[in-house]
Amino acid sequence: MDPRAEQILDHIIEQYIQTAEPVGSRAISKLTELNLSAATIRNVMSDLTEVGMLSQPHTSAGRVPTDRAYRYYVDKLQKNKPEETIQDEVWPAKRPYERLEDLLYEAAQELTEETHCTGLLLSPRPASSKLNRVELIGISGTQVLVVLVTQAGMVKNRIITLKECPEQEDLNLVASKLCELFLGHAIGDIHEGLLETLAGKTDRLSAHAIRIGKKALEIETSGEVYISGGANLCGFPEFNNQASLKKVYQEFEDKRGLSRILNEMTRSAGLHVTIGSENQAAGLESCSILARTYGTTNSLLGSIGIIGPTRIDYPKVIKAIDRSSRKLSYAVDHFLNSNT
Repeated sequence: MDPRAEQILDHIIEQYIQTAEPVGSRAISKLTELNLSAATIRNVMSDLTEVGMLSQPHTSAGRVPTDRAYRYYVDKLQKNKPEETIQDEVWPAKRPYERLEDLLYEAAQELTEETHCTGLLLSPRPASSKLNRVELIGISGTQVLVVLVTQAGMVKNRIITLKECPEQEDLNLVASKLCELFLGHAIGDIHEGLLETLAGKTDRLSAHAIRIGKKALEIETSGEVYISGGANLCGFPEFNNQASLKKVYQEFEDKRGLSRILNEMTRSAGLHVTIGSENQAAGLESCSILARTYGTTNSLLGSIGIIGPTRIDYPKVIKAIDRSSRKLSYAVDHFLNSNT
């Protein structure tokens, strides 16, 4: 695009973000300082439509940006974003946190309130979390409740089924042995190294530890998706149609599509944006997802962001997510240091 077309497209996107109404050439001629007639602007808009940047809902209506236009707009924002000197921000806790989940969920809620969108947060991956304590509680002749507590204060409960459940006394001994051997180890590594660590051990307790530990330490490799403020989407005119809103809420309930997208975003540091059809999830083709990674000085842990319509105030939301990510990284690092 030439500079004139870029400027016209920018004005169309920005006006549509504010009004949610198709933008006509006369409106652009009044907003810009291009000193161009409405007819000339209309010709440029026609060219932008041909290259897939704009669409025309009705013959007599103005134009609306496409997913491709929003992608151009977001990439331009990121490219022209001024360099910032990022300093550690102090985020004093509103109250003492016993669980990391409480801190994470509060961060998602704050971002939701600031952006008026639906907040998203991907928690740290349990498999990479370090073991602090394991408890094994027999609940039937074949079932055991496993309680895993990580050094980050996250608690994971699951029920495993065995051919025969040992006595509670033996379960306590197995739990103690697992803690003794693997305290401070990543849970995913423990599962993989269990056989190697106890290789050659023939005593009854080691046999129980291998048999129970293999199942007890099978844990999901993806973090958990937290959703905050789902009802906020009802305030956007794009979701006045019940059918479109229903599809998005089905994705909220299922979470697999959101989990896949957020986990992919967490593979590399920084801000990640998927727009409309880029989401590759059946119910999210009318949405944009913006998320930024958070973590400690040593590793990325998860991501925090929002989901909203493709017609979202990208500059405002990106700024809010950047700040939330830095605040959360500080808070998580402080939490982990104070609980180790």
